[in-house]
Amino acid sequence: MSNISVVLVDDHAIWREGVKGMLEDTAFQVVGEASDGKAALDIVGATRPRLVLLDIRMAGGDGLEALEKLKANHPEVSVVMLTTYDNPTYMARAVAGGAAGYVLKGVGRSELLETLEKVASGESLLSAQELVRSLRAVSDRAASADLISPLTTREEEVLRLLATGLSNK
Repeated sequence: MSNISVVLVDDHAIWREGVKGMLEDTAFQVVGEASDGKAALDIVGATRPRLVLLDIRMAGGDGLEALEKLKANHPEVSVVMLTTYDNPTYMARAVAGGAAGYVLKGVGRSELLETLEKVASGESLLSAQELVRSLRAVSDRAASADLISPLTTREEEVLRLLATGLSNK
């Protein structure tokens, strides 16, 4: 692999500079940077990179929303979420939005390069174990949430009267 184009999207310039430094003298070339989702769409449209490294929480908007728009407008671009949030709900949303990977910002240079190489060659980095963990966490929260509270006696009475054809007054 040589000369794989990458766009970095994060609201922290120092983070973008650090990742850019990690990618120097590798097969990856940073062709654009953005500090929010809207700017990311513009830069990806102009540069047509193979990969986008995208943060989840940014001052200018939600990276998960930007992911959905990026994949809708540029389905050929592989997106790796690079974030500080080890959150199963975010991971599940990233998978649903079309991300090829979900990597924590504490990752080292060699692991980041390995991740990008795999994604650039068409692999998805979300292991079955990670997916199960994220889906289980989401479903556990949904199962434990009391989404339907029982009707009060008065609400049941009003509902019965409505069912007979009376108005809600």
